[in-house]
Amino acid sequence: MLRRLLRPAAARPLPAPQSPRELLLSLKHYDDAQGLDAFLARFDFTGVSPHQVYASVLGRLPESAQVAATAADYDPRQHFKQMLLSEEFQSHLIAYVLRAFPEKKRLCFVHVPKCAGSDLASHLMQRYQGAFIGQLDQDPLHIAPERLPWRLQMLVVNLHRYDTLAVTGHIGLHWLLSEKLLRFGDVSFTVIRDPVDMAVSKVNYVLTLMQRDLSSRTPLVMEWIRRFNLHRYSEGLPTDAQELKQIALAMLRDTKIVPQENICSFLGSGTARSALDLCASANIELTTVSRYEAWLKARWGIASSARVNESNKILSRTDLSADDLVYLSQLRREDMQFYQRLDERLTATGRLSIFGAEI
Repeated sequence: MLRRLLRPAAARPLPAPQSPRELLLSLKHYDDAQGLDAFLARFDFTGVSPHQVYASVLGRLPESAQVAATAADYDPRQHFKQMLLSEEFQSHLIAYVLRAFPEKKRLCFVHVPKCAGSDLASHLMQRYQGAFIGQLDQDPLHIAPERLPWRLQMLVVNLHRYDTLAVTGHIGLHWLLSEKLLRFGDVSFTVIRDPVDMAVSKVNYVLTLMQRDLSSRTPLVMEWIRRFNLHRYSEGLPTDAQELKQIALAMLRDTKIVPQENICSFLGSGTARSALDLCASANIELTTVSRYEAWLKARWGIASSARVNESNKILSRTDLSADDLVYLSQLRREDMQFYQRLDERLTATGRLSIFGAEI
């Protein structure tokens, strides 16, 4: 009898989450060693409907009567787990987290590819350690769905230390505005570079990855090998500089490697006019790679940059022929117009950055 009285009482089940905020905050108690099933066992799912599962995990209502109906054998706990591991949950993670914590100021870095973005993102991750979410968190190849509870636990455990949520990645300004994720008082910024230099950088990036990982035979590497008929280099890419440059010049003309309007696609809908309009609407802060080091010090107090994810210098602008330059200028005509306008305004003002409403 005494032994039964001294035995600790079993923990009382918690009410199942009813909103994304409740779900995210409950992840503070997630135990990665025990996993998702043990975490869900903490909750009482009695009477929980598909509507509640959809609302708390996906932040929306069910899309049809078929999924909204409660079947006789409906298992809300299993449904909850299924939704947490779903592609929709992970692919909408940034918007999901931001909407769950509307009181947090938002710091959004629009990372245009090959514009020193990986370096800047690494600095932001260090500054906003717990209060940081990136586009890579939405990629199952970067974080497997079953690891998401752990990743989100790291976020919510530290979030109280910051009044700002930092967001970065290859996310378009149009998406941020259309989803109403940028509000008055939030901060947004981007770094861009000369479109020709961007193209050269992208080719160098691809070849650098292939030099490191050619033997890995990942799907991406295999696609590049097939596209450029590189099967003869099974042991590694050639070491001869001229031979490598010939491969690089072939890649320069491939629109899968060097797409058309990169800057204007990330900052607008593909045209310089649309990019200028959206930049003005968001009043996003803009600078260029040529001003990046000085801006980094002035804006963030970071005296030097390690240039994370820097590529080997296989191809340079001086290797391009007149035909190559004409081709890239035509391919990225809209990007060139936007970049030149920004560069001219920065030069005229003598400042390291400018806001969208000023260009």
